[in-house]
Amino acid sequence: MTRVSLPPRGVEVLFGTQDENLRFLEQTLAVRILNEGNDLLVQGEEKGVAVVASVFDGIISGLVIGAIFAWRWQHT
Repeated sequence: MTRVSLPPRGVEVLFGTQDENLRFLEQTLAVRILNEGNDLLVQGEEKGVAVVASVFDGIISGLVIGAIFAWRWQHT
């Protein structure tokens, strides 16, 4: 099991409409994704869990970088 910490904002990008992105990853990679507060728990075979964690890390990094650029754009 792997725990992925979510940012305070922008998680709708991860989840998709009616959690469609989460369901797609679950079905494609044979994993189970559980929401636990500000974290997601990913369970399943090691390869599938690693791929999901990598996807989330990449998206979350993009959200953080986007938020930084948006803040700087508003304050310049």
